[in-house]
Amino acid sequence: MIVTSIVDVRKFMPDVVGDTNSYVNISPFLEDYEEKLKKKLGEATFALVDPAEPEEGVEPVEVDPKLLELCQGYIVYMAYFARLPLMNVTIGENGLQVNWSDTHRPATPEQLKKTQHSILGLAQSKFEALIEYLNKTAPEAWKTSSNYKIINRLLFKDSETLCLILNLSDSARLFFLMANNIYRHQMLDLEPIVGATELKALRVKVYANTALSVDEQKVLDLCLSYLANISMSEIIITTTEEDLPIYLLSVMDKDTRAAYSSRLAAQAKTDLALLQKHILDVSIPDEAPHDNIPDNTDTTRKTFRA
Repeated sequence: MIVTSIVDVRKFMPDVVGDTNSYVNISPFLEDYEEKLKKKLGEATFALVDPAEPEEGVEPVEVDPKLLELCQGYIVYMAYFARLPLMNVTIGENGLQVNWSDTHRPATPEQLKKTQHSILGLAQSKFEALIEYLNKTAPEAWKTSSNYKIINRLLFKDSETLCLILNLSDSARLFFLMANNIYRHQMLDLEPIVGATELKALRVKVYANTALSVDEQKVLDLCLSYLANISMSEIIITTTEEDLPIYLLSVMDKDTRAAYSSRLAAQAKTDLALLQKHILDVSIPDEAPHDNIPDNTDTTRKTFRA
């Protein structure tokens, strides 16, 4: 584990009371979120902060202290987010009991929820900074990870474009978590309409900041709008609370998220229909004039579209 003592915990949660027992009690949660982070980043990337023991005669891998601090912070905050509802209860033969005394009373449900959201916000900020740091420093283990490769296959060049379409605060973390979902819809829904070769050529131009034609820009705008709306409509329902942006959780309960999802899905359906129509329109050229046009008074060439 990379959070090895109560000293490591207090770097991020200085108000934690207790010592050895406090670390023992939080350890299962620390271990759980370390494994979750390792899965999100990929084992090779996580090994940058938790390298294997070197073989005899081999120099140990030097750990990046900034990367370690970001990973530790995320793990500690998420561990306390998960454990907080259990910290003031005792589970025994007499059932579930709440600790209460003349000087200490349990937090109200509202206080508990606000505290959880505050801790979750700190965790998400650490994860956001972690992704930005990995993108900036671009270690080889990160650049060869499956998540990084998928992100670089997306029609979206960056998180800013995605969040602008959804009218959300820019979030590299949200972009990272949505990448697989976006890529699936890009392949299954857009490639059959636009064409795999054409979509790849468009992505290359976007990444190279090449000027697009009017038709290309129209296709790009509709594709990006569709991908943003359809992916978010699914993520807002299927993603666990701990992974949703904290600014959405604070204003959306389960029913509100369902209504939001429906609006996004409806917009995505409209985007896809408009994209199909546009592709059909530009794929039908103006009808060429015939060589043998009858000598009628109206000889104007007409164009027919399906």
